[in-house]
Amino acid sequence: MFFYLVNTKNYLSLYKIKCMKISPYVFPGIRLKDLPKLSKIQRRSKIRPQDILKIVSEECGVTSEDILSRSRKGTIVNARHIFCAIMKKEFGYSYETVGNFVSGRDHTTAIHSIKTHKNRCETEEGYEEHTQLIINKIYSSY
Repeated sequence: MFFYLVNTKNYLSLYKIKCMKISPYVFPGIRLKDLPKLSKIQRRSKIRPQDILKIVSEECGVTSEDILSRSRKGTIVNARHIFCAIMKKEFGYSYETVGNFVSGRDHTTAIHSIKTHKNRCETEEGYEEHTQLIINKIYSSY
């Protein structure tokens, strides 16, 4: 589904139609945050978990196999936390699905991983920015 920008009564409105995409370059002054966003399910259909895993592993400097392994090294655990948080928050996968994807772990492991990621975002300087950089790279590559 596409959206069309229409100027009505001195303000801009978005109408759902199936003919053209809106580009912020065509309509100067429109901000990307004003455009409708894809739902989590729509994002999920476009970007596969394997692709997310590949990008997270590249950005964190570990291999995809390391993230899926049972290793408890700090860098690997950090990458695993980021991967689980992105899968849940950005793409709306259930805890059970996230846990199963990370080498058949339990849903409670995914919950713990996401809570740990949230706490580190709140306490460590630069951690949230690093996660946001990975999210932006995921969206820009697909």
